[in-house]
Amino acid sequence: MSYDDDRTRRLPQVPHPPAPRGPGGPPPEDGGPATLAVLEERVQTLRQTVTVLAAIALVALAIGFWALLDGGGGDDESAGSGDTTGLSSEISDLGDRIDDRATKKSLAALQEKVDALGEQLESGTQTTGTTETTPDPPSSSELSDLRSQLSDLQSRVSSLESGASSGGGSSGGIDPTTP
Repeated sequence: MSYDDDRTRRLPQVPHPPAPRGPGGPPPEDGGPATLAVLEERVQTLRQTVTVLAAIALVALAIGFWALLDGGGGDDESAGSGDTTGLSSEISDLGDRIDDRATKKSLAALQEKVDALGEQLESGTQTTGTTETTPDPPSSSELSDLRSQLSDLQSRVSSLESGASSGGGSSGGIDPTTP
């Protein structure tokens, strides 16, 4: 193969075509009546286009207002108010959950009560008000039942404390201020 091969030879340069003109071509150069006629035609076309767009915008605006005043239309006319009622009840439920959440102070008070009950269980005494009484010794089944309840309480308190320290603080509907 030689370097003068036809496949690698440059093609001759073709001049570029002139840039395209706008619709209707360039206006005549003399500024006479033909130029004015072209300009009047373009202004008239622009006016018609703006008028059509304004009419479409007014129709869309009227439909929007009608739908707003009608309440959305359709078969379910209470859909908008139902959504609002549902949101209001969800907000109310969230407010109640926040009010019922366990705080560090209430968890500490609950932990003290659990510890006191554990001490009473271990010592076998029961405190009623300000006087201490010594009841009949509990049976082994009662003791094991009380111990299981105490361990359940301690695990719940520790899970609530970990939830409160992590920012969750949900008490799961339990009022931590009552024993």
